[in-house]
Amino acid sequence: MQLISLEKLQQFDNIDDIPLPVGFKGELRPYQKAGYNWMNFLRDFNFGGCLADDMGLGKTIQTLAMLLHEKERGAVGANLLIMPTSLIYNWEKEAQ
Repeated sequence: MQLISLEKLQQFDNIDDIPLPVGFKGELRPYQKAGYNWMNFLRDFNFGGCLADDMGLGKTIQTLAMLLHEKERGAVGANLLIMPTSLIYNWEKEAQ
């Protein structure tokens, strides 16, 4: 695991706007794009975190965009998604 330097934290002033992955076929609403940027910020600083909000606001599509971004960057390794089994079909539909 890569540690974040104190210097990087001291220089932090905002969450960057990260371009969507080239292979991403969907659209993100502004608040979904903010969630996507948030997840990338957490990754860049090696922070743990979670994306949670009311049901139906697009966490699935934000997470799929972030996972594709990671894949396009050449990231290797696993990601753990925790959700009720009732959402598996929604994830499958969103991924298509």
